[in-house]
Amino acid sequence: MMRRVLAGAVLVVALAALTACQGSEGDVDSDLTVEQAKADTQRFELEVAEAVPADIVDRIEQLETGSLLRCGPDQQFSWSGSTRVYLTVQPTDERQFMEDIAAALDDSEFLLDGDRPITEARGPEGQSVIMSLRDDGYVNINSGSACFILPEDADPLGDY
Repeated sequence: MMRRVLAGAVLVVALAALTACQGSEGDVDSDLTVEQAKADTQRFELEVAEAVPADIVDRIEQLETGSLLRCGPDQQFSWSGSTRVYLTVQPTDERQFMEDIAAALDDSEFLLDGDRPITEARGPEGQSVIMSLRDDGYVNINSGSACFILPEDADPLGDY
């Protein structure tokens, strides 16, 4: 159990690092709103979920709300969410399964987080996702949007 919690924490930190990289000078979309960032990123989560072979998908559950993560100074944030793809069977070769998903996606790569295979992918509007196969029988997709400027009167700790 502790290993799963630690692995989940590592993925969250990795996602935060990915989205923070997008916040470097010149990479902030000043026209992007939090609502559009969320919509773009949730749409990309579902596109990525389609890379899981349909014959072993039981259901897809996307969280309705996410949170904001800082990706630069001042009011620069990215929207972060999550989708789970529940499987009817657990793949026997976790590494090959994640490599196949990476191969099915544009702008993606297969990596190892310790001994845990993961797939990272980038979307057309600056989104990023990290996918991993969990022992509980689902593929976890953690996402982050492109960086945007959150209005001064908006609460970065609110539900988005």
